[in-house]
Amino acid sequence: TSGIAHKGNVDILPPRTKGEPAEGYIVADITYSPRNIEVMGDKDDVTALKEIRLNDFDISGASANKVFFYDISGYLKENSVTVKNEGDKIIKVTVNIEKKAEKSITFADSKIVLSGKNNNMYAYDAVQETPMKISGRSEDIAKISASSLSAVCSVSDLQAGEHSVAATVDIP
Repeated sequence: TSGIAHKGNVDILPPRTKGEPAEGYIVADITYSPRNIEVMGDKDDVTALKEIRLNDFDISGASANKVFFYDISGYLKENSVTVKNEGDKIIKVTVNIEKKAEKSITFADSKIVLSGKNNNMYAYDAVQETPMKISGRSEDIAKISASSLSAVCSVSDLQAGEHSVAATVDIP
């Protein structure tokens, strides 16, 4: 007797993390492999299985990269399929942790747009510059300068008088 196995491709969904890295550290990126596997089995089972979501990976307190290996054999068995390449049963997930980069920028208030300004009112700012502190991935922070920022303040609901207004800053 011989049987015919049907083949299909299954996407491994991008892994998610839970918990927070150590104080002063961030998740720089997450890589994983393989991202797609070929499975075999009964036509209906192969057709029904389109993607696999891995469990969340705990990075609580991490201050260095973490590597996880996730065995999907049980998941495949539950769904009545087998993997064509035995090595694809193990998904390698690398969570890259890096020290949070910080940068202080002095933002020119002339770059702040006032939205919703009533034409019968005059809005002004007594301060000429606003200091800001930004933080994130060092690669991203290095690309940001004061000239690349813009901001919007909504003043539509304000009455005459002095107000402190939050700005929404656009960072490229």
